[in-house]
Amino acid sequence: MVVPPELIGSFSAVKQALDRGSSWRDSATLARFMAEGHFARHLGRTRRIYAARHDLLAAEVQALGGQLLSTGRGLHLTAHWPQERALLPLAQRVGLDLSAVQEYTWGSRREPAPPGLLLGFAAYDAEELRRATRQMSELISSVD
Repeated sequence: MVVPPELIGSFSAVKQALDRGSSWRDSATLARFMAEGHFARHLGRTRRIYAARHDLLAAEVQALGGQLLSTGRGLHLTAHWPQERALLPLAQRVGLDLSAVQEYTWGSRREPAPPGLLLGFAAYDAEELRRATRQMSELISSVD
């Protein structure tokens, strides 16, 4: 684990209580992997890959008339379409990786559910994302 120095003792105690320690071989291998720069290169490579996927999906969503609700660099985007209540079950039936934002919110049920669909992109390459947005375009046309 990588934790702030002031939390090392607490995290170590919890980890020790949960699993009685880690393999010294695994720890040494990971330490060497990191010391030789492999982990930093891996992070740089994956950041570029996911940034490109994010940007592609964001552009495709906007081309489909969707309103981007999030602009962060996580592994999902949130977007809103006026017809999303009708879109969601159709999209799920054809296997599109999206769900309602409201499934991931906490708070009073008296508050209105937030709009938006959560669109995953991490597991898909550019062609798969384009194919999915073509499917989404067809679905949007079918509910208009």
